[in-house]
Amino acid sequence: MELQLTNNPKELSEKVVVPFTKFDGVYSRQQESYGQQWVHGSHNDRIQVKAKNANTIVIQGNLFKWLYGHNVTGSTDLIQLVSDTVDELTHVFDALTPTNDELDNIKQGLFKIHRIDLNKAILFADKQQAQVYLAKIKEHGTYPRRKKETQGNGTYFGLRSTRTTLLYYHKGTEVSTHKKQHKRITAELQAYADCMVRCEVRLYSQHLRDNNLNYGHVWDDDLVVKTVDEQHALLNLPPPIAEKDLPPKYVRFLATYKQGALPIAYTASTTVRFKRDLAKKYGILV
Repeated sequence: MELQLTNNPKELSEKVVVPFTKFDGVYSRQQESYGQQWVHGSHNDRIQVKAKNANTIVIQGNLFKWLYGHNVTGSTDLIQLVSDTVDELTHVFDALTPTNDELDNIKQGLFKIHRIDLNKAILFADKQQAQVYLAKIKEHGTYPRRKKETQGNGTYFGLRSTRTTLLYYHKGTEVSTHKKQHKRITAELQAYADCMVRCEVRLYSQHLRDNNLNYGHVWDDDLVVKTVDEQHALLNLPPPIAEKDLPPKYVRFLATYKQGALPIAYTASTTVRFKRDLAKKYGILV
């Protein structure tokens, strides 16, 4: 996002680039530019701050995680989130000296957005059911005019799009894998994340401009929820399959399971394989 904030660019930046051009053997100095500054929060996550000039800065990163040390939960109040971030940054940098008018403008949402990531939590009764749902998306999910790609814990639709990307991942796995980035994870938050598949919508500058969504004052709670719900609703998954419609080998396996005779009729490795196939291919937990 881009904000109008009075600042001292040279003090705010870790480096300054001064370009020169040569014409007829004479070098002429051009407008200098300023490098970004990585800012660690109290919980060690980072955001990036860059001065464009003495009146404008650009901030990039996960603001909620930077402020609170995790992003298992979040906020739909974008303006308050940005305002809190600016307030915290003014305590970090003496080089940031916003006027009262500039701070009031931020509270009115008068700042430009170049990219925004929105998400919703799809919650299940336990971790296994959440992972089965994600496996179904990886195996069978489709999305209109978007190519599907799987990378580790995540399944992307439109990963290389310059407009929008949809991402699904198991939040509990993401938190466990990146513990250093989640300094404030309690046992309760981890348990909550374990039951969650996150649907994340990434909106890039071209989409934001074309849809008049590139200013903070446009965004409110309802728009956040509506945008994510509309994108998620386009995900196509096959309907659940009835047990009687399964291939015969799985029908026999489930009948044996219900009779409590799996250890007698199947080897341990076959039992594991059939359970995995039923969960991954058909969403049936055994």
